[in-house]
Amino acid sequence: MAKLFIDVNVILDIPFQRSPHRIESQTILSLVESGTVKGYTSALACATVYYLVKKAMGGRLALSFVKDLLQVLDIVEVNRSVLDRALELGGADFEDNIQMACAQKVSADYIITRDPKDYRHSTVPVLSPVQYLSMQ
Repeated sequence: MAKLFIDVNVILDIPFQRSPHRIESQTILSLVESGTVKGYTSALACATVYYLVKKAMGGRLALSFVKDLLQVLDIVEVNRSVLDRALELGGADFEDNIQMACAQKVSADYIITRDPKDYRHSTVPVLSPVQYLSMQ
């Protein structure tokens, strides 16, 4: 079973209903929910998603969305070893480095993101939702 590390921008496509990306992003999460693939994201991503959804749509919706997310995805702990690894990575953005370190920690097969340029230095292969779905 493939292990997918899901980036924040893919997750946010769903509550923000970003067209045309929402359909592909929802399909990725549906694959996780059905047990076809294993899905992960970081504890940092959950906090970011909550903050951005709360800011745009209110706290009640943000909490509900994060609760639903926790039912679907496994959450990778952001601890000292992840932060140390993130500091070692070559990317310019520390937050993206944390995501890469979390993907490495769980031996993800792919990072699923719509911003592959942010993951140029990743040792985990990076695909967009569309690219991953075209492989199925």
